[in-house]
Amino acid sequence: LLRGNYAEARELFRKLEKSPGQQAVATVGLSHAWQAEGEYDKALAVLDTALKGLPKNADLLAGRAELLYLRGRWDDAFQAAERALEANQDSFLAHWIKAQIHRDRGELTQADSELGWFIRTYTKRSNNDKDITDPDQLLLVGLAGLERARWHHLTDQYSFILNEVFAEAGKQDKNFWWADYQAGRLYLEKYNHASAMKAFNKALVKNPRAAPVLAARGAAALQRFDMKQAEDYVEQALSINSRLPEARRLKADIFLTAGDGTRALD
Repeated sequence: LLRGNYAEARELFRKLEKSPGQQAVATVGLSHAWQAEGEYDKALAVLDTALKGLPKNADLLAGRAELLYLRGRWDDAFQAAERALEANQDSFLAHWIKAQIHRDRGELTQADSELGWFIRTYTKRSNNDKDITDPDQLLLVGLAGLERARWHHLTDQYSFILNEVFAEAGKQDKNFWWADYQAGRLYLEKYNHASAMKAFNKALVKNPRAAPVLAARGAAALQRFDMKQAEDYVEQALSINSRLPEARRLKADIFLTAGDGTRALD
């Protein structure tokens, strides 16, 4: 899955689903493998099927919340996230989905509280010598920390998240391209084009079929008004995941920059 071999990953996850005690983790992986290629309905369907047998599994519920959020079904996503937290109060993904929904609804106090959960949990685990080592959890800690850093003007947090949190996520799994991708996005946000490109290149070495990274490289090209390169990257991203929101937004931005509002609307 992390190397971009999505079809092969699905085959292996289907085999793993048959192993005792492995159904939930295998189903979440299978869902991610469908999601990576834009098959969001199939990604949701496998979670819904598994939940019939495991209705209180926090990982399945949180994965469902994530997909529903990405599809714009915020009320359903919020309910799924709360059900996940009822099953496991320490579900990182469920807390992250709730934080994003609160933020997008303009409920900033509630969003900040959810984001603060990540900081408190990270600090508590560190103080108790039980450091977080799961790369997915570290990634969410970093993303939550970045949100709070922007809101509260905590400029020192940017370097900490880059050099400690995202870096540690990458150390825990050498194939974990998501850490490089998010680092690149942060560099791009700060208009550090050279460092962003290095991070995106590292991610693509690990997974040449990472559609979000290709879209991000296209965004970087557009930032420098390199229209041809931006178009090339967005088409590469869409050839992998034709429904990727980041790629679709980028394509619209390219048309808008070129003054073609009609095609941007399409």
